[in-house]
Amino acid sequence: MMKGILFTLTLLLYSATSFAQKQNTETKHPCLLPVLELHNEIKEKLTEGTIPNGKITMRLQKNQACTESVKYEVLRANLIHVRGFRPVATVDVNGNVADLSEMGSKFVPGDRLYMELKVRYTTSKGKTGETTFSHNWVFKETKE
Repeated sequence: MMKGILFTLTLLLYSATSFAQKQNTETKHPCLLPVLELHNEIKEKLTEGTIPNGKITMRLQKNQACTESVKYEVLRANLIHVRGFRPVATVDVNGNVADLSEMGSKFVPGDRLYMELKVRYTTSKGKTGETTFSHNWVFKETKE
């Protein structure tokens, strides 16, 4: 019974993730689809797929398709360590810094870190707003 419930929850999470990513790429203005960068404790940018270790800083850069000048601020982040279709651990943070020390010791290549960020943006024209942004960081390499 418990395995059935976990399996169902996992499928729902996967479906919601797929829907959210599809919805993000199809309906949002390019300026609302920033590019996510992760930086380690010594401010080095991590290569996509690198397994993070310790504290990370999430930075958002303007999408190349965005023609306006935009500044982004990460308000909140929900980070979920996923192995296959099963969530392993979750970290919720306010702001753009997350401590993955405990979670990171369990990361292995093939796992992923699903990140859902609540973001405030401000354009050069003074327009401000909030949006959500999600990203799957699939681990391909060893820890950095």
